[in-house]
Amino acid sequence: MQHPRTLLQVTPDFETSGIMHDLKTLGAPWADVSDVDSLELEYYCARSGYKCITSIVRRLLVDGVLTADNQLKLAKILMTRYGDNWGRLWDAIRAEYNPLDNYNMEERENEAGGRTRAPDITHETKYNSETATRESGTYGFNSNDPVPTDTSKDVMTGGNSAHESGTESEGTLNNRRLTRRGNIGVTTTQQMLESEIDLRSMRNYFELIYRDIDSLLVLSVYGGDDIYDCY
Repeated sequence: MQHPRTLLQVTPDFETSGIMHDLKTLGAPWADVSDVDSLELEYYCARSGYKCITSIVRRLLVDGVLTADNQLKLAKILMTRYGDNWGRLWDAIRAEYNPLDNYNMEERENEAGGRTRAPDITHETKYNSETATRESGTYGFNSNDPVPTDTSKDVMTGGNSAHESGTESEGTLNNRRLTRRGNIGVTTTQQMLESEIDLRSMRNYFELIYRDIDSLLVLSVYGGDDIYDCY
């Protein structure tokens, strides 16, 4: 009896529950923005489905099929091996930049200042006491000297007081942002553009992912038209 030896044969439900779905469950960096079903179709049908499986995959087969639990074990191995590298590469290719700039600097400056005053002052004004005396008299018949008949006094004293207290605050905040960018002349614009084109044409992100998955799941050997034709 011949046993299945290619990846497609041991993962018949790859379109809905292949290795890419397990990697998404484990938090692969591309999972939230990529169509996982399409990635499954590309990986299994356009790249590696007809390749012969590795010894570790054969070891995990149950009745000739890679079960969901055992496939998840393989996905965990892949995340342990490559998860950090996949995340860093994902961040790098998604970074926003101008390929014609080789100098990009931003400087931010925040300056804060202020003054606080807490007065506790009493202002007081007092008047000096003053006394004014007035006398009234009556002259007798054929007399040159008056005879006192009434005496009155006026006394004036007083003042006012005012108290000042509390807190007074004054503050200033200055924000400054300085940005410098462009080509400082060490590389020509043409060279920078050519480097960007070379990078994008030679470094397909998912091709790198597929290569890493292949290292665990399949050999670099195809089963040919007959999917059982391995070993």
